[in-house]
Amino acid sequence: MRKVALVGAGISKFGVRKASYRDLIWEAGKACFDSVPAVKPKDVQGLVVGSVLPERTAFQSHISSMAAEALGIRPSALSARTEHMCASGTVAIRYAYAFIAAGLADLVMVLGVEKLNQPTSDEAILNMGTGVDRDWEAAFGLTAPPCFALAAQRHMAEYGTTEEQLAMVGVKNHTHASKNPNAHFQKGVTLDQVLGSRMISAPLRLFMCSPITDGAAAVLVASEDRARSLTDRPVWIRGTGQALDGFQLTALHEDYAHWPALERAARAAYWMAGVTAGDVDVAEVHDCFAIAELIAYEEL
Repeated sequence: MRKVALVGAGISKFGVRKASYRDLIWEAGKACFDSVPAVKPKDVQGLVVGSVLPERTAFQSHISSMAAEALGIRPSALSARTEHMCASGTVAIRYAYAFIAAGLADLVMVLGVEKLNQPTSDEAILNMGTGVDRDWEAAFGLTAPPCFALAAQRHMAEYGTTEEQLAMVGVKNHTHASKNPNAHFQKGVTLDQVLGSRMISAPLRLFMCSPITDGAAAVLVASEDRARSLTDRPVWIRGTGQALDGFQLTALHEDYAHWPALERAARAAYWMAGVTAGDVDVAEVHDCFAIAELIAYEEL
């Protein structure tokens, strides 16, 4: 297989935005093009868009076609959308990687976009509830916060994890966000503020949960020859993995404090890259809820 690298990136401002899907796509896509001045829309052979809810939040399907038109891209090798809830963006990069590694394209843009506060932020919880089984789980009120709250409760019971430890994850992430001008929240929080914030689904409090937000991000993925012609600092993709346990929460694991699919995906990525977990110096993990970050550390 051919070597593949990231050569450019762009991001929109995140928050409760009046901007439309098309506006957010343009912001992130333009910033991505601006990061690699030698690349023009006509040079991009493929576009993969990670987006979960445009049909419900904006009554808009064919989001990848809309994104291509908004950015002036006319794909000749790949035009697709990934819909994998929180993993949509990562899976989209994996698709682009596979196409380029196989020799089917040399330059692909991957873009993730979501506008969750439309029509209203209250409806966003119902919209995200479509990610669980409608007949057997959503019908009984199981949406994202209760799912992860159950994981947190199990983790507490099995390992003695405390609410303070979960709160420390929130403090760290809000501190990092306060240094990022594009982040939804621009202020840090203290441990007391996290522990005093509103309970969302016990034991998860408001500042242990990611916000309902609108935003987009994009990267350019290139073959080795194309990457070396565009930048002297390509970011090589050495390993990637993907796995699935199942759909229904009750069918996924005997112990919800463990996520076997994540462990299997990590093992595949390590094997492909020829490294072990001990070789990793920096890890950026998904933190939709504080407990998700802690379990990710363990499974990785």
